[in-house]
Amino acid sequence: MATFSEELFILSVSHAHYRERVGAHTANEALKILDRVYSESRDELLSNIEMLRENYGNRNTKQYASFARSLTEVTSNIAAIRSNSFDDLMDLIFKDLDDYADYEAEYTLGKIFNEAAKESLSGIPFSIKFEGINPAQLYAAAMTTQVALGSGLNGTLNSLIKKIPNAEQKRIFNKIEEGFVQNRTNQEIIRSIFNKKNNRAQESITRNSIDAFVRTATNSIGNNAHRMIAEANDDLIRGYRNVVVYDGRTSSICKSIAFEFGDKVLPYDDFPPVPRHLRCRSMIVAVLKPWNEVLNTGKVEITTSTGTQSFFAGPTKESAAQLTARLKREGMTDLQISKFKSRISGQTSARTLSDFLNEQKKRGNREFLDTFFDSKERAQLYIDGKYSAKELYNLESRKPIPLKDLIE
Repeated sequence: MATFSEELFILSVSHAHYRERVGAHTANEALKILDRVYSESRDELLSNIEMLRENYGNRNTKQYASFARSLTEVTSNIAAIRSNSFDDLMDLIFKDLDDYADYEAEYTLGKIFNEAAKESLSGIPFSIKFEGINPAQLYAAAMTTQVALGSGLNGTLNSLIKKIPNAEQKRIFNKIEEGFVQNRTNQEIIRSIFNKKNNRAQESITRNSIDAFVRTATNSIGNNAHRMIAEANDDLIRGYRNVVVYDGRTSSICKSIAFEFGDKVLPYDDFPPVPRHLRCRSMIVAVLKPWNEVLNTGKVEITTSTGTQSFFAGPTKESAAQLTARLKREGMTDLQISKFKSRISGQTSARTLSDFLNEQKKRGNREFLDTFFDSKERAQLYIDGKYSAKELYNLESRKPIPLKDLIE
């Protein structure tokens, strides 16, 4: 039978995968609206580009001023189309995230914290009920999380999404003028702005920003729900552990943090805050206090032949020996008492990152190791035993050590 902290770890990691699906669904719905934005914007440019070409003049000519005014008007019209559509997009995103905060506040309490207590105490006449949180406060906390989406888009989640439409207007203006300077055809100019396949690196700025925003926001809601429930029950919580989802998509930042902090139980703020980068899946998971301290909180219920009642702490804090004696008076057997102590006090026996990687090496999972270590050469150094996994990462920069520095 797993301990409370093991159950909390398992349930938290499992739910992180669900959060990814929630983020993906909302992002896909938002991107459908964005496709409409591109279509309408493209039609506006298509109907005006010939007029712009006729008015075009070199920057050193008087005609350029007239061209610039016309181009500004066209891009302003495109911006208006985009602004109206982005209102719909933001309404969708914020509504979905608000609804998700309601769900996450209830789920994290009932299906993660309370379920971890229920599973770990199965067969023992004890139960722990954690206090819940306000969904509105959860949503507010998550949306004021500071993140950076790249391309100069930095700030709180709440303000960041509103900056994305404006980032595109200047790009469209510049792409049109650049096309005329390079004597491109109208269709080539339009494709350079709106064709996803031929210009994915540039047009995808907005698409990637929205996708990253939504996925980061759902993870932020989940992480904040866990933290806020733990803080609401801080008399039960001993500290926190850093938890990283290990697979081929684990970032260099999260790998190095996993090596740096290992299985340490520390105050929440001692860990680098989450999310640590876009689409980050890492978590900071709570760890319960030892069994005797948990009993002394008065938040434990015991079920006896006379029913279920609170296991009230005495007028003063009872020692471990006094609590054990009281448990026997309540009718618990020595075996039940032993199980209770081990399941509450026992911390996670989750594998360390080094243990996990060693298993992959033994299994011959070369593809995973190549991806994890960011190169076949670096993975080979680990497989050959020339470097430990931890030695392949710079814990200060939180990046892989350059290969040339390893093999010189």
